[in-house]
Amino acid sequence: MTQNIMNIRSRKEHITKWHALESCGQTKTILKGPTKPNGAYCRRLSRNQLRMLTQVVTGHSILAAHLHRIGVVSDSFCHLCMEEEEDRDHILCRCETLARVRKRVLGSHPMDPEELANIPLPTILEFVEKSVRFYRSKEGGQNSLN
Repeated sequence: MTQNIMNIRSRKEHITKWHALESCGQTKTILKGPTKPNGAYCRRLSRNQLRMLTQVVTGHSILAAHLHRIGVVSDSFCHLCMEEEEDRDHILCRCETLARVRKRVLGSHPMDPEELANIPLPTILEFVEKSVRFYRSKEGGQNSLN
């Protein structure tokens, strides 16, 4: 009984701190807050699946915009369409090269980034896996549809 009360208090404190946090803007556009189902889902993922999902949720990824921001690559354009900056919202919502996959998995193309909060994590991961944009090649580079 005491353990259950402690778990409830701890969970409430975690949720309160999550909502009070001023950082983690990209994460908060997808996750409305910490939930037991999302936690349980993430614990069942393979290491590679969790890596890809974490990258797409947080925006700290192998996409060109992030790599350009930290000085790893010289330009931030999308490697798939070359039309705009390759960030999380571009890949999930607007990239024309991924339009068919997006329509089939996420249900619409293009999408508004604010719609991402209504998409379950398993569906986001399915799109990420089918887009192949978050896989690493054996040489350490990035794979694409090309």
